[in-house]
Amino acid sequence: MPYVLAFLLPVLFAALPGESDFARLESAKNVGLAALEESNLDEARRRFEVVRRLAPTGALGWANGAIGEMRGKDAARAKNLLAEALARSVAGRGSA
Repeated sequence: MPYVLAFLLPVLFAALPGESDFARLESAKNVGLAALEESNLDEARRRFEVVRRLAPTGALGWANGAIGEMRGKDAARAKNLLAEALARSVAGRGSA
């Protein structure tokens, strides 16, 4: 799983929020990742929803949310979130 995140990270930061929300974004991302590590899927889902709300055009919250849904065995939701992450990562590179 760390390899998936390492592969996706360069394209996940396509769009960042304003500076005022940056600390909240980083906190939500970090707590969400920690929750995933501890298999606290409900907390991870909540935190990645915050990431998506703060940076809706960035792929990070969508991709990490997909990982949480895969771990929770919700393949349909994971597929939808991953499709959103992919769309945002392609759009962020200007090659849509």
